[in-house]
Amino acid sequence: DDDEEEEEDDDDDKNRLTLSEICRAVLPKDELRKIQSILRKAPDTIGARRATVASIEYDRKRQLQKIVAFLVNHICRIAKAGEQDSKGVWDLLLNDRSVQRKEQANILDHPLVANVVQAYRVAKRTKKIRAARQMLSLLVTLPGVTYDQLIEVCSDSVDFSIDMIVRVRVNDDRTYRIGKIVQVNDSCDDEKEDDFKDERSITYDVEYFTLDRSTTDRRFVSLGQQANAISSCIENKTANGVDFYVPAERIRSIDAVNTSRDEIYKAKLHALAYYPGAELGRVVFSRPGRFDAQRAEYLATYLRPGGTGGVELADASNRNVQRGIRYMRTDTVSNMYKRLNEQLKKLNLRPLSKGLFFFHAATKDTVDAKAETCVCRTCRDL
Repeated sequence: DDDEEEEEDDDDDKNRLTLSEICRAVLPKDELRKIQSILRKAPDTIGARRATVASIEYDRKRQLQKIVAFLVNHICRIAKAGEQDSKGVWDLLLNDRSVQRKEQANILDHPLVANVVQAYRVAKRTKKIRAARQMLSLLVTLPGVTYDQLIEVCSDSVDFSIDMIVRVRVNDDRTYRIGKIVQVNDSCDDEKEDDFKDERSITYDVEYFTLDRSTTDRRFVSLGQQANAISSCIENKTANGVDFYVPAERIRSIDAVNTSRDEIYKAKLHALAYYPGAELGRVVFSRPGRFDAQRAEYLATYLRPGGTGGVELADASNRNVQRGIRYMRTDTVSNMYKRLNEQLKKLNLRPLSKGLFFFHAATKDTVDAKAETCVCRTCRDL
């Protein structure tokens, strides 16, 4: 059988067309006359003894460039049926990953890129969100680099084992649960060798635990500190659920760097909005909190026209419509906050926090009323 395959390979080599034969078979006569002088100089032997195109002599390299240019341009002209669109076909060719330059595919191996990747990992391990996105915005703009390649390079490679504490994604949702691997299920046949086992065919049985409020609300300075706190929290706890045959793509290690597609997408938007590597502003986490329905209903009435908060409808002018202004405050937000808590106290309701009130009161569609735009007309009567 091996001898027959070798004979078939030899036949394929003999039947393979040379560069000059392809030119005579593909190019029309008028274009073939333009490169006839090059075809007489044995173009099939160009670079036969050189490892790369860059090492070929200048004259022979120019001859090869001219022949290939004629062939590619002619194929782009005839590739589309009907009206010619050479530019459109050429753009498709450049966007195809299989024809991109090898240097672009291996650009992640460059020492400078490796340093950026290392800086991104350090920022992720120390939970520096702004620095991590800043470094990732430098990587997403590299030519020829895909999301999968960035995920592979930036994320840590982890071998899951029994008793390892992990985060498990809940189906297709973005939420995660903390669990511990209790069993590794290998679905490959025993007859197959380990080299041929697919990583996706290995599943895991995971027991789930519920973390204490003190652990979930705590702000950690590094992934290692967070992993130690989670381990201590579930050490003496009883599992409250189990999931069988969980695939590896849904499992993440709690102390490893994991880069998601959502992170790459946000870094790409940041690079487009500013420039690759631009410094981010301070990230503010808004946590308005929750309050009961009775206070929420009173607050909604208080902050709308007709209530006691001092909010009136804005004039229906073109300027207000363009700015998206619907309401105007006839008093300051601080005075409105004090007056609201006084009214809540009279109704035997718990007062609102200042941050929660400002979150709902200082919106973009409500502005402070000025003398020329005020609707109460008190200032004008004076």
